[in-house]
Amino acid sequence: MRSRFLPIFFVSFDAKLVEYFLVQSIFSTTTISFFIFGHINCLAGKC
Repeated sequence: MRSRFLPIFFVSFDAKLVEYFLVQSIFSTTTISFFIFGHINCLAGKC
């Protein structure tokens, strides 16, 4: 009984973990790109 439910728990846990890391990576890349574009605009004199 326990060994049957264990893989389901691990699969759902992995899905949550992957989703969390995906959101974190997307968020960090967007913030980094915003910073880079901001610096480019500042260098172009559009601050």
